[in-house]
Amino acid sequence: MPQRAVDEDGPVVPRASRVVVVLAWALAVLVAGAVTSWAVGVISNEQGPARDRVLAESQVTAELAAQRALTSATPAVTPAAPQSPAATPDAEPSALPTVTPSTAPAPSAPATPPPAPAPAEVARTWDVAGGQVGASCTGPVLRLLYATPLDGWTVEVKHAGSDELEVAFRQHDAETTVHAHCIDGVPTQDTDADEPTSGVR
Repeated sequence: MPQRAVDEDGPVVPRASRVVVVLAWALAVLVAGAVTSWAVGVISNEQGPARDRVLAESQVTAELAAQRALTSATPAVTPAAPQSPAATPDAEPSALPTVTPSTAPAPSAPATPPPAPAPAEVARTWDVAGGQVGASCTGPVLRLLYATPLDGWTVEVKHAGSDELEVAFRQHDAETTVHAHCIDGVPTQDTDADEPTSGVR
């Protein structure tokens, strides 16, 4: 039989039961400490509205006064109403710079002499033995106008160039030859004939 310790003040408690009680008490202390530490950490780390939910009456009064002061100190900004496009006057067009033409005279083109007037046409008529001859000169250019034989005569234009004219009238053995050219723009003639010419007009 195991021996039991005898307590003078009470009944005898086995030693194994004491150990169990001490261990249970220590465990309870540790758990309570851990729970308390966790609660303190959560409360100390809590941020935002959760920490400020409960305020004293003095704190509420102070907060309201601060909010009123902030609202009265901040001027109200009213957005400007957009102007209607029709109410906006048209912008004045910017004045364009005035360009003054240069007063320097333009270089003059070389003077062209006026064209010389065209020479006038000068005509002459010659009556010769055997017929009549008409010619004209326009400057140095000679032109035969006509050669008309008399009755019984024939006419032959041997040469009618711009610088010289030759016309021959014939009847049997008689022959009259007219030579003409221009001198200073005037028709001039020479006549070779078997008989004198009848005249010049």
